[in-house]
Amino acid sequence: MAAPPPVHSTQALQPFTPQQLAGILGQTVEQPAPRMVGHGGMGTVFLGSWRGEEVVVKVFPLARDYIKEKERLLKVLQTLPLPTDSPIGMPFGFCDNYIEDRGAMIGLFYAGGTLEERGGALTAAQGISVFCQLFGGLVKLHLHGVLHNDLKPANICFLGRPGTPTELLVRIIDWGLGLVLEPGRSAVRGADGSGFTPGMCAPQVQQEEHWSRAGDLYSAGMCLLWWLMLGVGPYKIEELRPAAKLWLSQPKDFLNRLQLAGRKGFTLEVVQILTMLAYVLTADAEAD
Repeated sequence: MAAPPPVHSTQALQPFTPQQLAGILGQTVEQPAPRMVGHGGMGTVFLGSWRGEEVVVKVFPLARDYIKEKERLLKVLQTLPLPTDSPIGMPFGFCDNYIEDRGAMIGLFYAGGTLEERGGALTAAQGISVFCQLFGGLVKLHLHGVLHNDLKPANICFLGRPGTPTELLVRIIDWGLGLVLEPGRSAVRGADGSGFTPGMCAPQVQQEEHWSRAGDLYSAGMCLLWWLMLGVGPYKIEELRPAAKLWLSQPKDFLNRLQLAGRKGFTLEVVQILTMLAYVLTADAEAD
C-alpha cells in the first residue's frame, strides 16, 4: 500500500481497512485496547503509528456523525489547495467500518498538545507570533470560501513540545463543522449550516444560525487571541466595547484590571494591540 499523502494535501482522503487500522493502533490478541488520548461528544481519539510517524485515530460514536464529517472533509479538500507550510491540519485517511458501522479518521499526532492545554504558558511575543499564523491560515480558508466554524483553543495544536524548534508552529484541526460557501454566497443559514460550540462562537451563529466568514473572525478575535495573550477564556462581546473604551481613556486602569502588569513581557503597547484588534474583529463580525 502506498504511503499516505501529507496532512496538507488536496488529494482525497485515503481509505484504510479495519485490519490496517488495527495495525496502526497496535491492536493484537494480547493487547486489544489501543491507547486513548482524548474523548468528547464527537468521538474518542487514540494514539497509533503509521510508517514511523505518530498518528491519531478518531473513532466516531455514531455512523451518521462520521458520514457527515467525511462528506464535509472531502468537499473542503477538493476546494482548498494547501501548501505544506500551511497552518491547516487535515486528516489523511479514513476507515468506513472500523467497529461495526462506526467509522474513523486518521491524522498526524501533534506532540505539543493544544492551546487549551498550554493555557497561559506563552509570552506576549509568542502569543502574537502564534496568532499571526492562525490569522494567515484563516485568510487562506476564507479566500477559497471555506469556513471552519469551530475555532477554539482545543482545536489549535502545537507541532512540537516546549523547548523544541517547532514549539510555536501551530495547526488548526477538527473540521467536523467546516463548510464550503456556494459561489456568490457570503453566508449559510439554518438547516444548511453546521453546529457550534457555545461560548466560542459569534452571537449570530448561536442565536440566529448564521454562519459566515465573520463568525470565524469573531472566534479568532474573541477566543483565540484572548486565550493566547491571557491564558484564560474570552471576554463576552458586551464586555469588550466598554473594555476598549476604558483602554482609550485610562490605559493604566485597564492594565490593572487585566492584572497584566509585569507579567510575561506584557507592555501597555501589547495590551493596546490586543484590545484594539479583538475589538475590530468582533465589530466586523457583528456587521456581517
